[in-house]
This record gives sequence, C-alpha cells and structure tokens, in this order.
Amino acid sequence: MRRLLSCIAVGALLLVGAGTAAAADLKPWDLSVPGASGHGTVGNVDKLATVTGTISVTDATPGQCYFVQVGVVEPLLPRHPVYWASSERQCGPGTRAVTVTKPNDWTTIEPQVRICADTDNCDYNAYSNITVPAEVRTGVSAVSTGSHVSLALKNGKVTAWGDNHYGELDVPAEASSGVTAISAAWGHDAALRNGKVIAWGANDNKQNEVPAEAQSGVSAIATGNIHTLALKNGKVLAWGGNFSGQLNVPAEARSGVSAIAAAGLSSAALRNGKVITWGEAGSKVPVEAQSGVSAIYATDHDVYAVKNGKAISIRGAAVPAEAQSGLSSVTGDHSCTYGLKGDRVLGWAASLNADCLVPAAAQSGVTGISAGEYHRLVLKGGEVYMWGHLSPTPPR
Repeated sequence: MRRLLSCIAVGALLLVGAGTAAAADLKPWDLSVPGASGHGTVGNVDKLATVTGTISVTDATPGQCYFVQVGVVEPLLPRHPVYWASSERQCGPGTRAVTVTKPNDWTTIEPQVRICADTDNCDYNAYSNITVPAEVRTGVSAVSTGSHVSLALKNGKVTAWGDNHYGELDVPAEASSGVTAISAAWGHDAALRNGKVIAWGANDNKQNEVPAEAQSGVSAIATGNIHTLALKNGKVLAWGGNFSGQLNVPAEARSGVSAIAAAGLSSAALRNGKVITWGEAGSKVPVEAQSGVSAIYATDHDVYAVKNGKAISIRGAAVPAEAQSGLSSVTGDHSCTYGLKGDRVLGWAASLNADCLVPAAAQSGVTGISAGEYHRLVLKGGEVYMWGHLSPTPPR
C-alpha cells in the first residue's frame, strides 16, 4: 500500500554523520537545537550503532520533552531510508545521560545522530492518541492506514487525517454516512457504501475512475499503491496502474472468490480456500496455501495467508514460531510485519535493521491493527491509538 519515500528532518531536528570509521571507532557528536543541546560519541560497535552522551534541556515549556536518536541507513531499499532508535526523554530543564543503540548489519555505513523534541513527531517508539482527531478517538469500528494518511470508520462516516498532498483528506460527501468498508493506500483512498466504490486522492493512474461495474453490488474493496480491487458476486474487478500486472486478474479469480487483498503492486484473491496471486507477488503459491486458507492479507512486499491460525508468507519469508498459531490477521509495511494473536500484536522484521518492537500497550485488548509506512493504527474496543510517528506524516 505504501510507496517508499525519503525522510528529511526539519524544525528542531539536527543531524550529524558519524564519519566512515572502522567498526569500533567512536566519533564525537555535538548538537544543539532551540531548547536543547547534547554531546557524546557515536559509532558502530559489534553490529550496533551506538550513541552515548548527555542531553541538556533549557526549554521550560510545560510537558515539552527532548531525546536523542541514532539512525541506521538501509542501503538496499529505494532512496535509502533511515531507521531511528530513541533514548529516554528529558522533560523540562535539566541534564540526562543517554545511551541508545540500533542493530546495524551495515557496519561500514555511518550511523547518524539527531536531537528531537516531542513536537517534532520523529519518535518511532511513541504510542498515543494525541494526534488522532477527537471525533474518532472512540466508537470506531474500522481503521486503515496509507503511506501518509489514516482512515477511521465511525457510525458509517469516514474520517481522514495526515498528509493531503494528493487530496487524501478530501473525503467526498458521499462517504460521510452509510459506509461499511474503508481502504487507504499510498496516495488514494476508497470506501464502500451500499455496494458502490467511492474513491478519492491521487488519480495519476486513474485509480479514482471507478468502473461502472464497481458502482453497484460490490461486497469488498482493497487498495494497492496505484491500483484498486473490488469483489462483486465472486468476481475480482481491478483498475488503476498496471506496472507489474496487478490488474491482470487470472481467470481463476473471476468467479467464486470470497476475499481479496492488495498492497504495493500486488493483488490476491481467496477462492475455495486457495490463495491466488498476481502482479509483483507473482503467481507461484506455496502448496500449504493452496487449500484450507481462511483469510488473506497483503503487505508492501508480500501476501500472507492465514490457515488454522498460522501465518504463511506467499513469497517464502520467515515467520516466527509465535505467529504460526492463533493468528487472526496480518498487516505490515516495507520493513515490519504485524499479526494479531488473540488481543495482542506480534511484530517481526521484513528487512534488515528493522525495529519491529510492539509497545506494551498494544499487547493486550487489541481488536484491530493496520500498518502504514511511518505509523501503525491500533483499535482497542473502539478506541484508536497510534505508534510510530504520532502523525502519519513524518518530519520533512
């Protein structure tokens, strides 16, 4: 669902590289931002990017906190995104010793350091509903995340927040009541109302030009980066961009389908317990996922089947033992995969250096989860919380 974008920090964020030193060669860092400063050492030690030092805060704004982050570049992904780990916070004037580490298999690549304020919205470890619109903090029945946007469904009304670069927040009036399903993607969104697909946001690949066949009788929707799927009377409909063949619905998926999934440039369908995939995911499905599957889900780079509570990666990715029983749903982004087991969220890495730790608050009472590129939404008894960037839009 999410296209990879680079993140450039602004405001009270300040970055420094560690140099190109050998694995155990620590380099000094010395940074200051409005309201705080810090200094110490940074470097790669035993495959850990490590920062030590102190942070001193002069900002006396009530409730304002500052912290230090160490960042690791992922060189194998487009535009080389940086993954950050955070130190403990210093709230209010004072000085705190800090130590923060981040796994780094790329020991020849320099780690980065920055100082952040809470209001910079750059802490991947944050868990809160502070930026969730007040009207959808409770009473919500469904959530969906796109790359830079979040959707919530409450009493049939769609609420959107985050980045509006492509009009993702311009929810049509038609989606203000009677909606039964939502799906957020990279730059476009979709909703289902009385069997009709409603679409808005980016339209560079005609993903908002809903075909006549999808304007009645539809029972399910799913959105990928630049395409949309709809399920009508067991038949999969597809429109939008077709860069990887994600619109080339196989004959087998044109009747008898009970569920659909889409993400990235991949499409999937479930027919008589068998998973069918096309697009970037390819058409080769493991034998284990060719019968007895109860549900399918798509992440940025994979399709997952759930069979007898076990998550099965269609593309052969490793699945931890804990996610091989009792699982009810799967979601994920370009670096992490998450599963809902009972009422708690499990997380596991889908790429090197990924930090897929799940906050303690998301390990009980959870009824739904959706992962975007920079954030995750958690549904707990109708209450919506986020972790990752507290707004879907990261610092730029």
